[in-house]
Amino acid sequence: MNGKVRLSESRRNTLRKLDDEMSNSFFPSKLSNLRAIESYYGIANKVLVAFESCYESNELDNAYLYGRRFAKFSMEALPSHDYYNSAKTELKALRIKNVKDVEGVMIKLEKVVDCMDAEEELKLKLQREEAQRRREEAAAAQSRREEAAAASLNDVEMSAMQKLEMLRAPSGFNHSASRKSLGPPPPLPSPLSSIPLPPILPPPLPPPLPLPSLPSLPSPPSLPSAPSAPYDEEGDSAPPPPPPSYSDVMDASTYTPPPPPSTSATPKPRRPKQPPKLSIHMNGVGDSALPSLYNLSFGSHKLQPDSPMNAYSSAATAPQLPIQQFDQQYVPEVRKEIVNVRTLQVRLLDQFDSLRRAKKIEMFPLNTYQGRLKSPSSDSTNGCTVISPLVAAHHLSSPGSGIPDMTIESIIDNIAPPILSSVRSKLGLRQDALIVPSDVHDYLVDCKILHQNKFVGVCGGNILDDAHLNELLNMLQSGKCLPPNAPAIPTTNEKVAAALFFHEHVISILKLTLSTRECWYDVVDSLPTRTSGASASQCCSRTRCKDRTSLELYLKKYACSKFSDSNFTYMERNGWDDGMCDFDPRVFQAFVWANPPPS
Repeated sequence: MNGKVRLSESRRNTLRKLDDEMSNSFFPSKLSNLRAIESYYGIANKVLVAFESCYESNELDNAYLYGRRFAKFSMEALPSHDYYNSAKTELKALRIKNVKDVEGVMIKLEKVVDCMDAEEELKLKLQREEAQRRREEAAAAQSRREEAAAASLNDVEMSAMQKLEMLRAPSGFNHSASRKSLGPPPPLPSPLSSIPLPPILPPPLPPPLPLPSLPSLPSPPSLPSAPSAPYDEEGDSAPPPPPPSYSDVMDASTYTPPPPPSTSATPKPRRPKQPPKLSIHMNGVGDSALPSLYNLSFGSHKLQPDSPMNAYSSAATAPQLPIQQFDQQYVPEVRKEIVNVRTLQVRLLDQFDSLRRAKKIEMFPLNTYQGRLKSPSSDSTNGCTVISPLVAAHHLSSPGSGIPDMTIESIIDNIAPPILSSVRSKLGLRQDALIVPSDVHDYLVDCKILHQNKFVGVCGGNILDDAHLNELLNMLQSGKCLPPNAPAIPTTNEKVAAALFFHEHVISILKLTLSTRECWYDVVDSLPTRTSGASASQCCSRTRCKDRTSLELYLKKYACSKFSDSNFTYMERNGWDDGMCDFDPRVFQAFVWANPPPS
């Protein structure tokens, strides 16, 4: 691309802005190393298929957005995964294919931009032609107005001249007499010339005769109204009688004045007023036709075509982001209303403090933490995916109700580092890479550290959702994988342990069964936390919850402490969606093991 501004620059800037806003909520920019990278390559391929479809159908805006998103995800997000540079043959093949796909998409994106420029050039041409047409119409209308004004002025001048001529003539001047000298036209015979005309003024009327005193008589019947008007247009009163004829006025002996209008006459019905007629114009487009913005990868609508060059809208002022329609499993399914997590966090902290004061929750610092030792043979940095299942395995195989602190410390400093180095070398990962849980599980099973017959099950979902978290709590309490609607949760006396994966970290949950058949739950976190007091230092922790309710509250409080500001913003805008769980900050996964009951 050259350095000059492209015609479609403003259009593409608008698309990029909308795409970035939606990507922050629905598309990952940082990947979880606890999830296999193969699944992320699968997401990239779905976006690639959507781009190719829009490119072939000449849907420029959708193609631009899909292509840009695919390239950004492939070049920025995928390389951040610890398995991106793995030497495994399968992962290497996926990486090479993805790089080639990016090169092909970039070439096609340049062609998409060229087509956008052509569309914008056509739009500018049409706009110039429309502006020229409007200028010509305005000039013609102005010319017509000027001609009409000139004609009106001429008429006024002619009327003024005529009035002036009339004013110049003397009062009472007989124009017909002035034309006698020119020879008047011969008079035309009239058939009315033999009829005698009345005098110019009628004789005076005789004085009115005195009326004799008469007994009261009934009012004369009202005159019939004219049949031509069934309704009175002006009001409820009858129309006035017609005026007397000239001969009636002249003959006073026969003329009788009309009777006064009767006030008791029944008024005629008034014509009902009709409502004004309204002209209804409908263009066939309602609110349902307006596009709505949604994320680029999931949804159900696309932009509507209105461009003269292709079947897609070229109006970049308010484009609708394209929608992925290739995988129906990503149909949003919001289970519950959005919860204000910030408010929940404050409430959980208050309840946590109350339980600590009541000794229902106790925290014990340990003398080490992962990554404390930096020598190659003892470095346990990012080793939580190995440390946590190792702690669970030693808890199940140790005598007594649990394991001592020194065993946990030995796992972190001595047992986990060699296993981490071996697994990373086998997978071709760097020495501080976070290992996917499935790879660790396979290795520990092969080494007989974890036993398949002790595996209870796996569960996960929204850690702040009681229904989701209760699945894990039920497994810990019963040592079994129970259905969600189980009527009663039995309590086993056998040891149970779990590895909880949340926010790029793994912690251990150990169930301790006391002689009183009371159950405690220890949560072991290998990450360093700073202790308080005069001898403040960094250390990992062991938190003891003395009942199930305390454990549930602690896990929710622990989850809220991991959320960032961007996580809070996401959760405030989006409810839980099973189809988007891999990108939701509330998602957790837990693997549970238990000692089988004695036969």
